[in-house]
Amino acid sequence: MNRIEVEVPSQLNITRLLPALLAVCASLAAQAAEIVRVGFPESIPPWVRVDNRPGIAVELLTEALRSEGVTVEPAFFPFSRRVSAYRLGELDALYDVSPALQHQHLLYGYTSRALHSFNNVVIALQKRQLKLDRLQDMQPLRVIAWGGAQADIPGGYDVEQAKAAGKYSELDNQTTQLQALFLGRCDAILADRLIFEWNRHQLGGQQPAVSMYPLLASKAATVLWQDPTMRQRFENGLRRIKQDGRYDAIYHRYQSEPQP
Repeated sequence: MNRIEVEVPSQLNITRLLPALLAVCASLAAQAAEIVRVGFPESIPPWVRVDNRPGIAVELLTEALRSEGVTVEPAFFPFSRRVSAYRLGELDALYDVSPALQHQHLLYGYTSRALHSFNNVVIALQKRQLKLDRLQDMQPLRVIAWGGAQADIPGGYDVEQAKAAGKYSELDNQTTQLQALFLGRCDAILADRLIFEWNRHQLGGQQPAVSMYPLLASKAATVLWQDPTMRQRFENGLRRIKQDGRYDAIYHRYQSEPQP
């Protein structure tokens, strides 16, 4: 009978291979458990936190990164706390930070392509019959905008002058913003059309007629990332879900049409 000889790796060879094997295992484990924390506003339906659902924007971002094997952990904070947490490295990204807002608050990072867009308009009660042809026409009015809006309001309306006169303020809660308009506590509000229509529907009941003035440019809801590689992966995933239909499907779950 022929004898079969099997070469057993020496302890020295195993010792040499062990660090490489451990590194591979660690890398695979890190990829499998990759999580990013993203800061969102506390609630801006239908984009963020709708009843017991995440909201359109949260689902879009989550789905884009899921296609890259990355898990999103949303964090819902007021604007100032989101900025502070991002500076401290407690958040990997901030939703809806434009280059102008990034510059205003001196935030380090890399802005992405738009997750979606906001169709921002000026809204006033129809019975007021306001004549608003230019942004300058808002100057004497009491205006309430969304939280963080100042950096994105185009020239023509002097925000600092309006603030000094007590005629400009911002609210994170845009349902409260709408109620202020209906109760006559302000003359006009600045809001995304989709947010306005959603909040108006949720309030229900008989409501006063409104006029919308298209004086504001559409605003890209970009995402600010600490890491340029993660930004690229997000953009890759976003492109993928737009191509395969998942992007539009998320809007439709909220009875809305895409604002890409």
